[in-house]
Amino acid sequence: MKRMTILCCLAAAAVACGAVGFFHRIESVAAEAISPLTPVLLIDAGHGGFDGGAQGADGTVEKTVNLEISQRINRIASLCGFQTVMVRDSDRSVEEEGITGLRNRKVSDLHQRLKLTEQYPQAIFLSIHQNHFPDETQWGTQVFYGPNHPQSRILAQQIQKNVIECLQPENRRAIKEAQDNLFLLTQTTVPAVMVECGFLSNQEECKQLCQPDYQQQLSFLIVRSVLEFHKQDAEGMEQSDGAQDEKTVRLLQLRI
Repeated sequence: MKRMTILCCLAAAAVACGAVGFFHRIESVAAEAISPLTPVLLIDAGHGGFDGGAQGADGTVEKTVNLEISQRINRIASLCGFQTVMVRDSDRSVEEEGITGLRNRKVSDLHQRLKLTEQYPQAIFLSIHQNHFPDETQWGTQVFYGPNHPQSRILAQQIQKNVIECLQPENRRAIKEAQDNLFLLTQTTVPAVMVECGFLSNQEECKQLCQPDYQQQLSFLIVRSVLEFHKQDAEGMEQSDGAQDEKTVRLLQLRI
């Protein structure tokens, strides 16, 4: 817990300083690792390969931004003690071999990603995407959460809160429960969120999302949020275990 608190503070300081170089201070703290954090962090860089996702007016392709931010999250989370699994670590799709037809390939790709979540029943599923809307004035990070696990909403709220407080103070967006159009969030049973980091359709925000400094700050905040979420969850389990121990003691006393 002490290590987690230090890392959270470092992440917050890094965002406040706006310094990519500050990241190396987290590396020095992480070198004193006590033990890996228990949940697997399953990082899903949305789209990839044949599926580029949304596209900005300047030609920025969503799949590229998704992967860049996901790789940053992966590095920071690994240093913080999480076991991480990247759904994709390069510009590729993950559909089954031999599938033909654009629609069939997209469906297969989604189902393969879902299968991966089923391999890690104790995982936290974190999907990274970029938004796009005809109204080019729309901007800001927004987090969606899966309806099948009660902790999904808590994690989404933590990410949204930290991003607004530290990076986007004028952002008025709120978290949203995923609907049927978000297949992975509505099908997986683990805590699951999708971070729509910003709007590629907004030229100013699109430029930000492509900047390494901004990607690093956003990645820090996402990992910080996961750390805080895990800390709260672990403390809740400890309190629950403590209450159960007290109940056991009382039962033993009654029997004596």
